[in-house]
Amino acid sequence: MFHRHRADIVVTGNTVIDALLLARDFASRDGAPPPSPYVLVTAHRRENHGDALVRTCDAVRELLERHPSLRVWIRMHPHPAVGRTWSERLGGHDRALLGEPLCYTAFVRALQGATLVLTDSGGAQEECASLGKSVFVMREHTQRAEAIDAGVARVVATNVAAIVDAASSVPGGARLRDAMTRSTDAFGDGRAAQRILAALWSAGPPA
Repeated sequence: MFHRHRADIVVTGNTVIDALLLARDFASRDGAPPPSPYVLVTAHRRENHGDALVRTCDAVRELLERHPSLRVWIRMHPHPAVGRTWSERLGGHDRALLGEPLCYTAFVRALQGATLVLTDSGGAQEECASLGKSVFVMREHTQRAEAIDAGVARVVATNVAAIVDAASSVPGGARLRDAMTRSTDAFGDGRAAQRILAALWSAGPPA
C-alpha cells in the first residue's frame, strides 16, 4: 500500500468556493429573484425521486399555507419525472414559482436573496455555508458534515413535519436565524487555487 507523509499533504480548501466568490461579483447582472421573503428549493438526487419528492412538495405546500406572505422559488431539475411531480402538486399556486435551472451566476444571486434554502445538493450546501444562508438538507445523511458541525446546516430528510418545522423556525426565530446565517470558511476561503498553484510551484517538476 502506498503511503504519503503528512508533510506532503497540503490543505487548500475547495475550488468551488473560489468559483462561488467570483460568481458573486457578477451575480447582480443576471436579473432579479422574486421579492423577498422567499425560500429557494432545489431537489434533484435520484434517491429523492418518487414518494420522497411528493413529500417535499407537500412540505412546501404546508409552508405556504402556514406563512401567507412567503414565496417559494423552485428550480426544477430537467428530469421529466421531477418537473411533472412539482407541476402536479404545486402548479398554479400563486406563491410557488416553478422554473428551470438557472445559470450559475443567477443561481448565486437567488441564493443570496433567499430567506433560507431547502436542498439535496451537496454543492449548494457548501455555497450556502460560505454565503451565510440557512440551509436544510433534504437527505437522510450528508457528506458535508463540516456545515453541520459549524451549525449552519441541518438535516431534515424528506420528512414533511421536519421540513416544515425547521423552515418555519427561521423566518420567525431570530436566535436560530442568527445562529444559522453566519458564513463559515469550513469549505474554503476563496484562495484554494492560489494554494494549489503555490504548492505545485514549490514542489518543482516530478523526478
